[in-house]
Amino acid sequence: MNNLFLRKIEYLFFPKTDRETNVKIDTANIVTIHYVCLSVFFIQSVTLIVYSIMNMNNIYDYDVMVGFASVGFSIIYCVVGYILTGYLRRKPLFIAIHHKMINILGGLFFTILIAWGMFVSEKHFARGEQIITFYIVELCVLMFVKLRPLVSATLIVGSYIIYFFVLNSVHPGKINPYNFAILGLFCAVSTVLNYRNAVNSIQHENRIEVMNKSFMVIAEHDVMTRLKNRYSLNQIIPEYLNNSVCLALGDIDKFKVINDTLGHNKGDEALKYAADKLVDVFGKEKVYRYGGDEFLVVCVDEDFDKFNKMIDLFNEKLAECEFIQGFHCTFGSVCRVPASPVDFSKMITDADAELYEKKGKYRKDIVVK
Repeated sequence: MNNLFLRKIEYLFFPKTDRETNVKIDTANIVTIHYVCLSVFFIQSVTLIVYSIMNMNNIYDYDVMVGFASVGFSIIYCVVGYILTGYLRRKPLFIAIHHKMINILGGLFFTILIAWGMFVSEKHFARGEQIITFYIVELCVLMFVKLRPLVSATLIVGSYIIYFFVLNSVHPGKINPYNFAILGLFCAVSTVLNYRNAVNSIQHENRIEVMNKSFMVIAEHDVMTRLKNRYSLNQIIPEYLNNSVCLALGDIDKFKVINDTLGHNKGDEALKYAADKLVDVFGKEKVYRYGGDEFLVVCVDEDFDKFNKMIDLFNEKLAECEFIQGFHCTFGSVCRVPASPVDFSKMITDADAELYEKKGKYRKDIVVK
């Protein structure tokens, strides 16, 4: 029973969060504080104008000057907060690296704001008015900001305790301790649950995002060779348009002989071996498994002669295969500037035609071991 209770406490107050979750929460807090500052700035600016009009004749009265100072402080404070958070929003790397600093800044921002709310509300309470400003600030912490549970709970409970003693010492007997305690406890629990729900939501989104990326990788890659497939090619064709493109389409010579002689498992090994050697020469991003034993290579802004020499280099590496003597791929290659997907498809068709023309001339037998 005790262990279960301790696990619940740990779950609520010490949630385990990864770096990505922390970055998303920190970023959300910065954006929230940014817009809270903007909102409070406009509200307090209007308040200052109205307050000035209403107290134009007694502007040098002490209470009026204190009112001006408190409103003016909130305006200046919000301007500073707005500028600082605006700067941080443009520095995502800083946010990602300095998680603890962002949390300290968030806690410090609302600590000062709560202290200001206490001061203003006490002045209102002394005139027989509601301590609405203090409650509004606490509500901002409760609703909009997601500080670490221990920090937010300590901040809220501590502020209610301190403010109760302040009000009770200045205005003894006028504050109901039970109502004040229940309200403070309710706010503290709510902030803890708010953070916990935010973490759960972000972690759920992260899991879905990871799954989507995994599905996308599966959809865009051939399972056997790990090369990109035709679907991936179709997605990237727009990036090839209006660029100088060298394209080669090739297949394994007498692949059927390999399958019939050594079996399909060795045929699969031959495909993987050829794929690995293509990646060694051209790089993974430029090679596709086009279908069956066919491979497609696409290079942008490459010299055509150099491109063909790289194909020759690939075949030299292919010939080093230990279980197939004379292992070879025949390629048809073209180099153009495609202006549309139709032009790009025509390049593949022309490379395919050259491939089969070369196939008719290729007579060298392969020997399987």
